[in-house]
Amino acid sequence: MNTSSYRSVKTRLILQFTYFIILFIIINLSVLFALQIYNRNVFQLFDRLNNTVSISFQLGEAHQHLSDFFNNYQEPQYEERFLRSLDDITVFLTEIDPQIRQTARRFNEINYYYDFLEIQKMILSYIDKSKVLLARARGGTKRALLYDNLYELKDYRTLINEKNSNLLFRQTSLIRTTVEGIGRRLTFITVSVVFGTLMAASFMIFLAIRMSEKITSPLHNLVLSAENAASGDFSPQKADLQADTEIQILIDAFNNMMDNTAALIKELEEKAELERLLNKAELEALTAQINPHFLFNTLNAINSLAMIEEAEQTGQMIESLSEILRYYLQAGQKEISLKEELHLIRQYLKIQKTRFGKRLQTELSVSGDIEQFRIPPMLLQPIVENAVKHGLEPKEGSGSLRISAVVESEKLVIQIRDDGVGITPDMQEELQKDSPVDKEHIGVRNVKRRMEMFYGTGSFLLKSEPGNTVFTFTFPLQSDGTEVESVPDSF
Repeated sequence: MNTSSYRSVKTRLILQFTYFIILFIIINLSVLFALQIYNRNVFQLFDRLNNTVSISFQLGEAHQHLSDFFNNYQEPQYEERFLRSLDDITVFLTEIDPQIRQTARRFNEINYYYDFLEIQKMILSYIDKSKVLLARARGGTKRALLYDNLYELKDYRTLINEKNSNLLFRQTSLIRTTVEGIGRRLTFITVSVVFGTLMAASFMIFLAIRMSEKITSPLHNLVLSAENAASGDFSPQKADLQADTEIQILIDAFNNMMDNTAALIKELEEKAELERLLNKAELEALTAQINPHFLFNTLNAINSLAMIEEAEQTGQMIESLSEILRYYLQAGQKEISLKEELHLIRQYLKIQKTRFGKRLQTELSVSGDIEQFRIPPMLLQPIVENAVKHGLEPKEGSGSLRISAVVESEKLVIQIRDDGVGITPDMQEELQKDSPVDKEHIGVRNVKRRMEMFYGTGSFLLKSEPGNTVFTFTFPLQSDGTEVESVPDSF
């Protein structure tokens, strides 16, 4: 029994739970990946917002150092602080420029980058103006004029802060829009996760129900078949069960047990029927032996009287009848030779030819040294009698009967063929059945049953149509024989 094509229930359960776990992991990884992207975008926007605030802070710090320079009588330390602040803000602007440009591209906000470039340009202008103011201070420009320039520079810084505030407002709006989009996406993700989880759970429930049906349904049907078998029902259709798990192994084993049990019961029934027929044949033979020798001796006396009276034809008929009677006295044997059976047929046909004269033409052809082949008695004679009585006798004009015995493919094949009126299709159908038919054809039915019991189905075949009726016997060859040329025997 091949079990490699069956998948165990354990394997199926493991695979189904693995599918569910993989699906659940994929859903969660997708959510985590989306959240990571949204988180990175929000933090990037807040970084840009912090950069913008830092611009205002650094610019204010630089301007304060410049104011301290003028308020503290132009001490060098305040100038150094101011110049260092200008360098820091220049470096800072250079560093955040590509970051702001990348953010503008990511969120498709090119005006955001243009606003930054304008602020950057204004800061550079502020730096240039502040350095010019420092140069005037070193050159001895009047203090009042320097303060006027400082106030102008302060107003310019205020303008830069206003531009920076606009940029902060744009960034804040972008953050709010992004957060709102993230909220909508998170809502969609939440709904998707819930829906996906419900779908996965529904799929698992469906798989569980289907697997349960695949397990319990075959087992239920197998239980019904077992109950039927326990009640004595071994019909083949009860084994028509299918399963694609290891339960199929149990079903196949049960089917084999059913088939073997049914075959054993059939074999026992056939043996019982054969034994009954043999006992019946022995009883009939015993009944037929009531005073048989008296009848046989009487026929011999009549034959002697016919010879004395020179009634040669009568003597031959009495002699043939005596041979037939002698054969019947031996019919209780289980097997006889083919030669003895053919001898009986010759004697029977001699009597029938005396009756029909030239209307009956006969031919017997035996191929090979097979006359010693052993067969059950009274197999061929009933068929010959049926052919003469029901096939040739009702026919107008002459008719022929041919008997042939040949060896084909290590089997002995005997055919009895006549060109009589044939057997009707209805009668042929009845003869193929095991049900009783009319008493006129009981001999054919008994021959068919005996052949099938001894040699199996298909060992006895009947084909008939008007003008051609053929009875075919097939025996497995049991004895070695040397084939010889067919010798026709006409009588």
